This record gives sequence, C-alpha cells and structure tokens, in this order.
Amino acid sequence: MIKKQSTYQQIFLLLKNRFFWSIFFLFLIHVSGAIGMVFYDQEIFASMTPYNLMLMFIILLGNEKKVASNFVIAFILGSAAGFFAEFLGINYGILFGDYTYGNILGIKWFGVPLLISVNWFSIVYCSFVVSGQLLKSPNKNFGERNKKSTSFFFLQALCTAVLATSFDWLMEPVAVQLNFWSWENDDIPFFNYLCWFAVSFLISCSFSSLKISAFNPFSKWLLAVQAAFFLFLRIFL
Repeated sequence: MIKKQSTYQQIFLLLKNRFFWSIFFLFLIHVSGAIGMVFYDQEIFASMTPYNLMLMFIILLGNEKKVASNFVIAFILGSAAGFFAEFLGINYGILFGDYTYGNILGIKWFGVPLLISVNWFSIVYCSFVVSGQLLKSPNKNFGERNKKSTSFFFLQALCTAVLATSFDWLMEPVAVQLNFWSWENDDIPFFNYLCWFAVSFLISCSFSSLKISAFNPFSKWLLAVQAAFFLFLRIFL
C-alpha cells in the first residue's frame, strides 16, 4: 500500500523543485518589471534589463537536461550568427535597416552590445523548442536523417522563424521607447522583420543539423512570459 504524502511533504518537495523556482523568478521579475516601468520609474527599471536577460539565460541553461557538446556548439553558432547579423546591420546597413544601439544593454563591440548575441540565441532557441512541440516531433532525436525528419526540420525552421519574428514585432516599439536602440526617422522598416525571419530560419537549421534534443521545459514559459511582458508595455507605455 502506497502511503500518501502529507501536505507539508508536498510543499517541501515543491520548494526543492528547480523548475518551480525558475517559474517563480520568471514571473516575479517580469511582473514587477512591467508594473515598475508603467507605474513607477521607467528609466530605473529599464536599466535593469541586462541583469534580467542574463538571469533568464542562466535559468534557461539550468533547465537544460544535458548540456552536451552539440548544445554548446549550437549556442556558439547561434550567438555568433546573431552578433554577425547585427554587426552587418549596425556598421554597413546590409541587414535590418538604419539603426543604432543605446547604452542600456551594456558593453559594445563594433557598435553591437555583446548581450545581444546571447539574446539572439535565447529567442531563437526558445522558438525552436516551442516549434518542435507544436509540430509534434516524431522522435526525441531531432537529427534523425530521413525524408520525414527532413521535411519536419524545414517546417520547424519556418515555424521557428515565424515565432521569433513575431516576438521581435512585439518587442521593437517597446525597445525603441526604452532607448535600447533607435531607428533612423523613428521608422521601423519592414526589412527588419524580413531579416529577422531569414536569420532565425538559418539559425534553426543549424540547430537541427547539430541534432540537439530541444526539450527544455522552461523555454515555452520564457517565450510566453516575455511576449506578454512586451505586449503589456506596448499597450500601456
């Protein structure tokens, strides 16, 4: 006969659960940040953005079941691709459009905040995981090479690009208002979203080719809460 756990035991086990604390801090930081920006001091809370982004990235890694070598390579490639795309945009105007970064996001290299590369990986990786779940991958190994998986990878890359670009569409006006970056003539070009789609698609393809098993349970929560965060600010700021 299985002995039923007491309420206190259940609470104790919950408090020992890493995922519980991950979700707790996710909501705590974004809810307090949204309320603070709208009702208290926009500048102070916006200045905390780099710490928020790094903390969320650390929590994301903490919920990865196994940080294998292919995941590390995926992180390096995704971050480097995001940084290189921003480098081309900022310095040569080849991608995204005419824009410049402010000082809120921290240390820059060639005009691009280093934190942006991490943010690119986080957004695309979370979109990649969510896309795989939405499309119901036929197996846990995302890298199985056959016709069925190849078509799945293509659809997943498309879905990832749509999710990541949609996230950017929510974020852009808010980021401009918070002085994360600014566009020439205060006009966000449609070309920016085309570039987001293309870069996200290519990064997603690299994730698939590396055969990473993307089943991070925190990913969908991070993407959803951050999207809700920017939607709230877009409405009320």
